[in-house]
Amino acid sequence: MTKTKTMSTQQSLDRALELMEMLAKNGGGMNVSDISKTLGITRVTASSMVQSLLQRNYIEKDAITGKFYIGYKFLDLAQVYRYRYPFLYAAEEYVRNMAEKLGIRINICVLKPPGVAVVLLSKDVSLLPKMIMGYVFPAYASASGKVLLAFSSNELVETWIDEMEFVRYTSHTIDSKEKLRKELEQIRAQDIAFEHEELMLQRCCIAAPIRDISGQVIASVSFSGIGEQIENELPMLTDSIRLLARTISSTLGYNAIQRP
Repeated sequence: MTKTKTMSTQQSLDRALELMEMLAKNGGGMNVSDISKTLGITRVTASSMVQSLLQRNYIEKDAITGKFYIGYKFLDLAQVYRYRYPFLYAAEEYVRNMAEKLGIRINICVLKPPGVAVVLLSKDVSLLPKMIMGYVFPAYASASGKVLLAFSSNELVETWIDEMEFVRYTSHTIDSKEKLRKELEQIRAQDIAFEHEELMLQRCCIAAPIRDISGQVIASVSFSGIGEQIENELPMLTDSIRLLARTISSTLGYNAIQRP
């Protein structure tokens, strides 16, 4: 009896999570009938699930159409997530000052399984269109992600690479394991990563690693901008991103002289 109840609870949880993912991706909303058909459950079960999520504000109901959408609770939880990373407090002022000085977007990212880059901090004073990927994007298609992959555990990265589906967002996107491995080797040698219209057209990016007191790479900092702007100012921006990464790392206790 207990085992059956546990399986039922797990199944209900899986369905609830699947529903929230569906609503997040479906901008047009879904009604109970849509949810029932998509999840393969009865309307009664779908309605019960919806009511529970509605009460907790994980989903919202449009008063006119009666359709359900992702709720504001996720926005509330997302604001808390970044507090898991105290080093952001040390980095924020440097990032803000550099963004205002250069008129460019600056992001700080961390790497998460299965090989995705997550933006924890973003300062944007540029005219660059908002990234269609939001705050989570595939590591292989971005400078931030590639620099994080390059300095992560080789065993872990190889596992992720073997499982990666190399979606081509543009004609410049890395589309094979071999190309990615070769670029990661270059990044380790140069201590910097570049991206030219790999995630979206007209967007270029430069990223450098942020290290903690032990020398471990814990995040990346990147400059993003219109391709022409980045290319025209590449030497200056390269020096600036290196300086910003070193400054933040030094604040965290990293000493590049003692730990080359």
